[in-house]
Amino acid sequence: MVSRCVCSREAETLRHLFLDCPRTHLIWGHYQRILGMRELGFMSPRALLLIWRRRAPSRHHLRVLLPCFILWQVWKARNAFRFHSQSFSTDAVIYQVGADISLAGSAFSFKPPQLRGVLDSRFLAGLRVLATPRRLIRLVAWTRPSPGVIKLTVDGCSRGNPGMAASGGILRDHRGVALAAFGSFLGHKPILYAELMAVCEGLELASQLGHSVLEVESDSATVVSWVLSQGPVRWDYSYILRQACRLTSSASIQVRHVLREATSAADFLANWACSHKSSRRFFSYQELPRGLLGILRTDAQSIPYVRR
Repeated sequence: MVSRCVCSREAETLRHLFLDCPRTHLIWGHYQRILGMRELGFMSPRALLLIWRRRAPSRHHLRVLLPCFILWQVWKARNAFRFHSQSFSTDAVIYQVGADISLAGSAFSFKPPQLRGVLDSRFLAGLRVLATPRRLIRLVAWTRPSPGVIKLTVDGCSRGNPGMAASGGILRDHRGVALAAFGSFLGHKPILYAELMAVCEGLELASQLGHSVLEVESDSATVVSWVLSQGPVRWDYSYILRQACRLTSSASIQVRHVLREATSAADFLANWACSHKSSRRFFSYQELPRGLLGILRTDAQSIPYVRR
């Protein structure tokens, strides 16, 4: 004799128990509303699992896990009704499914992508969600030096590291006016070589022009630490560093690290030299590459760049 379902309306089959039973239907409807899913008809529990999995944004999404918890708790409630004469409570099953999800969240720490599409904020509040770190947005600008001080901004590039490399730099006064600039092609070199050569050539150019009070800015923290004698130096770069240190010792020079957005002009010159595979020094606005002029105007007005 076929057993009656917990709803006492139909014969108990897998499809009726897990899908078509009015009480089970309420449970599926509850979680479909939470996940923002429209109600669908399924031919079997297996078809339901496949459809929920296919409609999940990823294989780790809650939609893949949730149907397993629902089917399990429905089966447990059915057995308690059948063998222990306990009532089949829809609310109790929903509560137990929620407890299973919370337990899984405590064990694995759900990440926001796994809960994408969940519409019920109260449901989310009961889960342990590992928040994605927010990316801070910073405003970075080139700053003018004090009157009487010349600022040297340098940068290097290496396309491949090691790869085709170049160095670039520019000298500007307290008004942001460009006094001289350079871009030097270095051949096949690593990035630290290019960064260090940019410092060295920039100091040489400043010395030739008679500028003895300088602020030097580079976006390479490693090279800055080398010049300030605060870190170990590669032996094959030591001769370049000795030359740079000799130049810094004969003048009033401050060397500091800045973020890359503050070296945009020098970065442009280094990439210009690398693209053209040539070296050149510039001593007037008319000689400068056209694409650099907009960067110089932006820097002169201290308009910041957005760093994400």
